This record gives sequence, C-alpha cells and structure tokens, in this order.
Amino acid sequence: MFAPLGRKTVIWHVVKNALRTVEQVTLIIKPKFEKHFRNFLPSKDFDQKVQFAFQPKARGSADALRHAYKQKRIPLADQILILMGYQPLFPSQYFNALFNQNIVQKTLATVSTMKIPKDDPDFEKCGVVEFDELGNFQRIVKTSQVAKAPIL
Repeated sequence: MFAPLGRKTVIWHVVKNALRTVEQVTLIIKPKFEKHFRNFLPSKDFDQKVQFAFQPKARGSADALRHAYKQKRIPLADQILILMGYQPLFPSQYFNALFNQNIVQKTLATVSTMKIPKDDPDFEKCGVVEFDELGNFQRIVKTSQVAKAPIL
C-alpha cells in the first residue's frame, strides 16, 4: 500500500484515480496508521477530499463500513464506491463505466473480486463468492462452506 509506484505510493495513485470520478474518499484504517496515511496522502494533493474513519480492530469490510457510518464518514450520495487497498490499480475510466452501468441497470452494488487459487497461503483468509453461468454475483459462500465452493 505504501510501496512506491513511480514517485508516489500505490495508495496515492488509488486515491487520485478514484477522485477523478468521485467527490470524496473515506479511508477506513486502524487509528495507529493515521499518521502514515496523512504523510503519504498530503492534503495539498487532494484539497481536503480525503477523510479518515477508524476501525480499531480488523473485523472485515462490513464492520469497517459500520464504523465509518457511526463516525459520520459515509457521504450522502447516490452511489458509493468501496475499494480495498490490495486491489489492482484501476483507471478512472473503469470507475466511470461501473457507475454508468449501475445507473442503467439500477444495480444496488458492484463487488470487485479476484481469483485466488486454493493453494495460495492467504486463501483461508479470503471470502468466497459464487457466480452464475453469466458471471453475475449470486451469493457469498460462508467460510464453513469454503471446501464445497467451486474456485472461480
């Protein structure tokens, strides 16, 4: 996340690309990392368009959003884009296309997923999702069902 990509960090590029499409970015982080994020995301680069919410203990994405909501850090908007720091660096055109597709199809949410092989050391930490034959999201498979779920 703080690894360099050119002269800036990866997180700097993720935020910069997102701000080409959205008006506000909220980063949900552990409180102890605030100083690091502020150093790598200087306000002069983002005109106060980046705010922080804090999740004291990593308990998953839904818990992170709950903390951000309780801290009044979720903006009132027609659409909210949720990105994970470990996802590939998407260009802003990708976000525009997602938003436009969601509007046309009246989609409530778009979930970005990655294929991870079962033999990956982090596989057990990952959630598993199921898609239909057209590639449409169907459900989140419970961790107790990981062994039964097809690997996508």
